[in-house]
Amino acid sequence: MLLKKNVLAISISSLTLLSGCLGGGSNSNGGSEKAPEAPKEAAISNVIVGGSNKFCSSFDLDGGALNTALPNCTASWEEIAAKEFGIAPSAISFDYDYVARTPVFSVNENNLQRLEALPDTLVSAPVKTATAKVLREKLIGQSALTLDQFKLGDPLFADGDSWWLNGALDDWNNVITVLCGKFLPDYTSPAAADVCTLSPATIDSVKQIAFKTPADKDKVVLILQDLVKDLAGGGDTLTLAYRNAGTFNGVSNLGLRSEFRNRKLTKSGADYTSALPAMTDGEWAVVRSVFSDTVPVDTPRKREYRSYQYLKDAATRDMTKLMVDAARAKNGGQTPVFGIFTGSSGNPYESTDILSSFLKAAGAKVEFFALDGGLRQAIDNQDCANSNLYTNRYANSGGETGHFNLEVTYPDLAARQPELCANNAAKLNEKLKTLNGAYFLGGEQARHVETFITKDADGKFSKISPQLDILRQRFAEGKLLVAGTSAGDHFQNGGLWKGKPVPMIGGGTTYQVLTQGYKPGTGAAPDDTAYLYAQGGGGFFHYGVLDSHFSERGREARLIRTVKESGLDYGFGVDENTALVTTRPDAKGTTTFSVVGASGVFIADVRKATASSTDGQNYAIDGVVAHYLRQGDTATIDQAGNLTIRLAPNNKTASVTAGAPTVLNKKVMQTNRVEPPFATLTGKMGQTGAKLGYGTTEESSGQNLPYYGVTATRDDATVFRSNTENKFSYTGLKIGFAPCPANTCVVPK
Repeated sequence: MLLKKNVLAISISSLTLLSGCLGGGSNSNGGSEKAPEAPKEAAISNVIVGGSNKFCSSFDLDGGALNTALPNCTASWEEIAAKEFGIAPSAISFDYDYVARTPVFSVNENNLQRLEALPDTLVSAPVKTATAKVLREKLIGQSALTLDQFKLGDPLFADGDSWWLNGALDDWNNVITVLCGKFLPDYTSPAAADVCTLSPATIDSVKQIAFKTPADKDKVVLILQDLVKDLAGGGDTLTLAYRNAGTFNGVSNLGLRSEFRNRKLTKSGADYTSALPAMTDGEWAVVRSVFSDTVPVDTPRKREYRSYQYLKDAATRDMTKLMVDAARAKNGGQTPVFGIFTGSSGNPYESTDILSSFLKAAGAKVEFFALDGGLRQAIDNQDCANSNLYTNRYANSGGETGHFNLEVTYPDLAARQPELCANNAAKLNEKLKTLNGAYFLGGEQARHVETFITKDADGKFSKISPQLDILRQRFAEGKLLVAGTSAGDHFQNGGLWKGKPVPMIGGGTTYQVLTQGYKPGTGAAPDDTAYLYAQGGGGFFHYGVLDSHFSERGREARLIRTVKESGLDYGFGVDENTALVTTRPDAKGTTTFSVVGASGVFIADVRKATASSTDGQNYAIDGVVAHYLRQGDTATIDQAGNLTIRLAPNNKTASVTAGAPTVLNKKVMQTNRVEPPFATLTGKMGQTGAKLGYGTTEESSGQNLPYYGVTATRDDATVFRSNTENKFSYTGLKIGFAPCPANTCVVPK
């Protein structure tokens, strides 16, 4: 974009004013400035969404009346079904948790021989041998077996892991609040003081909680009673940490969360055991599928739907329209073809219906490829006949479980895999070559990596699949829009910036990253550990490191450390229900960045920053230049790599007020979706005219060893502007993070 006369623009490479006026002149409130032009749809290359959009989905009804309008819908689902989708409500699933079909199992010689013939990559040789032996001895010739009959065990009643993954979140939060005295979110680091007590009194209090179903309450109480019996050393009271391992009365434990998840009990409270040999969840998923009865592909199933026409949230609607219009422009104005990639989810099928219906309602054709890390393995191993087994195995690995017999619940979707896998994925590759848009779902970004990239002999993700090559080629030619949310934000990272690889963040909290750094990413794993994928993800965005759920989860320092230690210049943090929109470089090599959505995009420039740490721990950095853009603001990066920020000229400039007190926040890295901590701190700096903001972790759970402090300072190059909703953008804010000296945080003068 050319620099217009009288447009306020800060050249970050020199941090000097290029045009306009920082002080009280006519340009300080944007009165005579010309707004930057929005990027042309055909030029848009990426739509990078920070996650947590607001949708109008059928499962939100969850047992409510059909004629009731939900908060994010402008009509009832009775009306939506008829007017937008032209179907009867009876064809729609309104259950929050999609109802899985219950498989039945048959043990015959054909199935036994199929198990024995499976490659060891699906089930290890010892497990195959032992499983076939016990089933051949005890169940040969029997069919229509229930799961417990098939496992040769008493009926399972309380499965701690399954309930933790699939039970109502509010129920779990209420249980933890009773046992631990406060809510302990899983996305924060544990603190030594976060202890939980299981006693007759606290378990009685759990019994008073209004669970979603009475059966869920019975299961939880049974597990809690078993924990006391097993771990309290003979007493009736057990004290243990929520997430950290420990010892109580001489008995070791793994912490409340892990011990709860490890419990599998019958209704009598006995351990749920099986005559089958011990195996991984992935192997168990394969064994279940081998012996479960098949379901015809055309078996009717209810589908989940998501409305575009009756969606209330303007931000989500605007982002979606932008995506579809940009893809349409790449298809010569014709209806665009979007590919949806759901491999980031443990269950790659569960979001297919809602994504397909939503994008179709927004004006696109949709292709679903049933492509996940399991199908990747089937293609690599040229074992297409077992492609569904690979998906079931993969769905129950890397910290995920409970996604069994997917081909029974989604027979129509699972049936696509063998055909797409066949002949070195020839049909899959041809379909990928027709796409105008690619949408990557949220979930876990490492699963997207494992869908498209295979590890080499050294365990590094270096073997790029033909499928990713096709997408990259179409993207490079300007024929493909790449979009994604949350994990689909992160996966767009990759490529080279000034000869250095652009990494992909894989997990972990800001506090973990500051105090401990990253571990090398090795594949799908629980999100509570900080992993970094040095070679990046899909390779569609190379201008800097991307981060998601940004302000809401206090990820400023996480992003900044990642950028600095990777030897890069910039980082881009995208807030929830917000998109960073990127164009292809223009004729002069300049790329334009803009914002669409409810909140903003944080940009960190670390080129002049200085950092230190002790053996990679307790990281400190100063001299970071930060910018925060909202809708109407833009940024550009020219061919030389220089960043320029242009705040919307019609917004009001907020000047420094002499004597305004320092703005304080003592939970500056704590997750808070209502008042994101650092964004709230800087917003108050704009409102009050404060020159200095100071935040600490003094009141943040699990962030006390050490306490951290962050300073935000305005100088002559800093500009704050507020929009009509009194929400602030800024450019040129100087920030730094450091442990508080002697673990005592002092407000700077």
